[in-house]
Amino acid sequence: MKFEISESCDLTVTAYVNPSGPEFSQIFTPKFREVSVKTLTHEIQLLETRLEEEKAEALSNENYELVDELEKLRTPIEELHGKALLLSLDDVTDDRYKLEDRKKEIAQKLDQLTAGKRLERSRNEYQSIKDEVTAIVSQSGEDLERRQLSELIAREHTFVNSKNPQKIEEAITQLHQISWQILQRTPAFLVDWFEHLASKQETFHNRSQAEDLMKVGKRCIATEDYDKLREVNFLLHDLLPQEEKESKEMRYFTGIS
Repeated sequence: MKFEISESCDLTVTAYVNPSGPEFSQIFTPKFREVSVKTLTHEIQLLETRLEEEKAEALSNENYELVDELEKLRTPIEELHGKALLLSLDDVTDDRYKLEDRKKEIAQKLDQLTAGKRLERSRNEYQSIKDEVTAIVSQSGEDLERRQLSELIAREHTFVNSKNPQKIEEAITQLHQISWQILQRTPAFLVDWFEHLASKQETFHNRSQAEDLMKVGKRCIATEDYDKLREVNFLLHDLLPQEEKESKEMRYFTGIS
């Protein structure tokens, strides 16, 4: 067996079964994994909030068996939160990766416990968003969006009746993408996005650059140069901290569900 590492850190493993036998070779390319301590702590807090919301709903439905199972996740989440708070923002150890893996494990358990409700919620959400996107496509869509929506609806039966909520959520994501394609051409949407970004000016990484971009954005609105305004919006978005980029409000504007 032979190991080779390239200048770009690609690892090539070559194995020989015997001198005259077949040769097997596989290249492994390492991927950079970034875990922000601040974002990790925020996501754990969201997990705590979701747990409490799920418990409250289970109680209102008198599903005490589910309440008991959910309660078992309280201590692990609290312990996880406590450990995350002990990390420094510039932590360089592998502790943050271990905590993120643990967070995903707990979130998966929570998903499994609430899978039935998640399935029903996903179906209802799909129908609601489909109606909204159908109206948007009918009013402002082009041939591309009309075709995308028609193709999605044509295979609707393959995921709406599925027991896997992820398939429905993937369809919801596609609906959001169709809607977003249209909204990116809509002046009112672009102006709303710019104004939302302007409200976040205290959080930009480079305040001076952000101020210059906001001046350009205001001129674009005044001259109705919406193609340029779209570019300004994306540049401002890049200056936001990661937690702002991942917020639900910002994902609406960027088309990320």
